[in-house]
Amino acid sequence: MKQLQEAGFGNKVEVRLVEGCAEAATVEELAGNMMLFKDMVMKGWEEQELERAEVVLREELRALEGFFEEEGRVGVKMVAWVGMAQK
Repeated sequence: MKQLQEAGFGNKVEVRLVEGCAEAATVEELAGNMMLFKDMVMKGWEEQELERAEVVLREELRALEGFFEEEGRVGVKMVAWVGMAQK
């Protein structure tokens, strides 16, 4: 809220807690979807490193507190703070 106020939005700022999840049919598909963002953090990695990263990501997803596995889908529950403002 402070950042938006300091950016010139004054008191026309609202911050909400929003619950959501990332999900897919399988943990392999979920990890693959997340790997679409690999260039943001893995730019310059070699192909072998990227393949290993996806394997590790699948393992780490399963270990998360918010991970769930149901018939036909898996996912990770997430919480975000969303700021909305108007000038």
